[in-house]
Amino acid sequence: GICNAAIFWSRITSVGYNTGPAGPNRMPTSGEGFMQTPAIISFRNFPRSDAVASRIEEKIRKLEQYYDRIISCRVVVQAPHRHNTKGKLYQVHIHLGLPGDDIVVGKDSAKDHSHEDVYIAVRDSFEALRRQLKKHVRQIRNRHVMSAPDPVYGT
Repeated sequence: GICNAAIFWSRITSVGYNTGPAGPNRMPTSGEGFMQTPAIISFRNFPRSDAVASRIEEKIRKLEQYYDRIISCRVVVQAPHRHNTKGKLYQVHIHLGLPGDDIVVGKDSAKDHSHEDVYIAVRDSFEALRRQLKKHVRQIRNRHVMSAPDPVYGT
């Protein structure tokens, strides 16, 4: 009955399937966010940009507010080799480490000319990552709900 439902919900929240903000009881370990290892941001075929790195760090912090169990994040921003004469189309590859799973996004912007702007390429890649993370969290929640005993009948 009601007791089984209370146990079920306490089990969900204690395991950490809360997808809201990190909450007042959880403190960042590194001073930046909640990840176990600091984010790694790399630039290929063009010099490092502090402004782009700052935007990426901002996007990562937003992901951590959405899901506070992120273990690691590696971002590679890549420009095409210089021998291409048409405009630079940036590619952004993101590897997000989660408990028991990873999410990898590699926006292939070969035909998306809006990705001549590195900020738009970053935005689109993080939006794709956010959608995949949202799907991942929903699957975890559904898997956990399906494996819990029926609060009315028990098991």
